[in-house]
Amino acid sequence: MKKKIFLAFLSSVFAVGFLAACGDVNEDMEDPMIEEDGGDF
Repeated sequence: MKKKIFLAFLSSVFAVGFLAACGDVNEDMEDPMIEEDGGDF
């Protein structure tokens, strides 16, 4: 019985962590490799 409760708790923690990681999208982030001036070297 303890094993079943532990596995349920662990899977719920995993699911919450997965949803929190996938929901954290920052669209204002700039990529330092992309240049705005057309890419002239």
